[in-house]
Amino acid sequence: MVLSCDIDLLHPPQELEKRKHKLKRLVASPNSYFMDVKCQGCFTITTVFSHSQTVVVCPSCNTVLCVPTGGKARLTEEPPGFDWRFYTSWHLDAQNYTQETALRHYLTVGRHQGRLAAPLDIRLKPIACGGLCNQLYSHIHALIIARALNASTLLLPPALRRRSFGHVYTAPDGKNTTSVRWSFSPVEGLLDVERMVEYWAARGLTIQRTPPLRPALSFKTGRLRLDSNLFVGALNYNLPEGEGCMDTRVRPPQRPLPLSAYLAEARTAIGADAMPLLRGDPSARIPCVYLDTHCTFLSVETVRNLTLAAEAARGVFFKRSLVALADQVVGALDAQGSGFNGLHLRLEKDARDWHTMAGGTEALIELYLQSMKAAGFTVASLVYVASGLMTYDAGGELQRFREKVAAMGLAKRLVCKEDLLPMSALAGLHPEQLALVDLLVLLRSTHLVGFGGSSFSFLLQELRALQGRPRASAHLLYPPGLEGPLAQHMFATAGRLSD
Repeated sequence: MVLSCDIDLLHPPQELEKRKHKLKRLVASPNSYFMDVKCQGCFTITTVFSHSQTVVVCPSCNTVLCVPTGGKARLTEEPPGFDWRFYTSWHLDAQNYTQETALRHYLTVGRHQGRLAAPLDIRLKPIACGGLCNQLYSHIHALIIARALNASTLLLPPALRRRSFGHVYTAPDGKNTTSVRWSFSPVEGLLDVERMVEYWAARGLTIQRTPPLRPALSFKTGRLRLDSNLFVGALNYNLPEGEGCMDTRVRPPQRPLPLSAYLAEARTAIGADAMPLLRGDPSARIPCVYLDTHCTFLSVETVRNLTLAAEAARGVFFKRSLVALADQVVGALDAQGSGFNGLHLRLEKDARDWHTMAGGTEALIELYLQSMKAAGFTVASLVYVASGLMTYDAGGELQRFREKVAAMGLAKRLVCKEDLLPMSALAGLHPEQLALVDLLVLLRSTHLVGFGGSSFSFLLQELRALQGRPRASAHLLYPPGLEGPLAQHMFATAGRLSD
């Protein structure tokens, strides 16, 4: 330690001089100085004033070199992994920030709040919805969300299948006796998963086959069981342990949301779950995030994102054996004439509410007949009918419809797949697989008449358009009660897949 009585006044020690006011030193000298700072991004050397009162950025790459503190400026080094482009795209209040202002915001605000500052490994966990085309739309929307979120992985959920409708609607008075009972089945029963994996891998998205499911606790029996009706918010997958991944759930929307709004909700949910971890340790690493999206059926508006929607729809491939069955049906139809027309006859008992809106089943049949006439159906062409009536063992209703069509000269003959394929070819297929065969056949019909309130008919219309068929070749009828926003607005905004 240097005492004041021990110093040479003509040659005072440097450490003592530093402690004095700059004007009371032996030779007055400032505390400030100029220094050469090497940029950590491009290694350009910049001369910086030590007490700069403004933010100094690299002239070559705009990386922030120092920020003012009121005294000596603080040199800044970007936190490990900080990505200013991710930061500005992820946080709504930073969307218009430059690289300089984004870093300043993170250092002064975001880091203390525990905000995400680097890209995450996001893995989507959607749920399939009941019904064939509801499931297909769910897959398409999940792919749209995965692409928009720049997710790395999409976990394919198990398919949902039901027993034949004939086991449900059996009451003599025609009313529903029980609700439809759904059960899990392998998604490979509907989709060509191998082809989807290959297709999306080339586009930077990993399609993961359905992981094993863990039993869930039944609130009714208190027993562990695998039951699709138990999973309301998320599927209980048996995922690898030890990854340290974070589980986040995004609230399912009540109506289709603009894609930007849905992404904002997903990012908010992820950020809220990550914040407690990062607030305590900004350098904490989150290996991955499993994002439970619930059922994504018509969850986002596609009409403003048709390029993304078309890409997603083209990336859903169907089980090859079902495609082969559809090819057999089309071959049998072509052998009986030149081309055929298609009809989605929505007269099943589970659509009884729609029948009521139309004024009853007979009134709905009249609407079908008028639509077939307007679409140009004539006695010269065969008409292929997709209908669940066969699963009800309700051949009588279908026969009466055939008689009315014949009386009006709207078809050479009405045929179903059961008329064209041996029963052994259809044996063992569940209702969703049978419906998929119908969908694949109707995609190739010359003209199509369908029901506007049905996801089956609307998806048919969109897939036909994706194949290059004129939109005018598909005619969807809307009973008076379905002309409102429920049927038309929802499908038109969230079900559209192409121009």
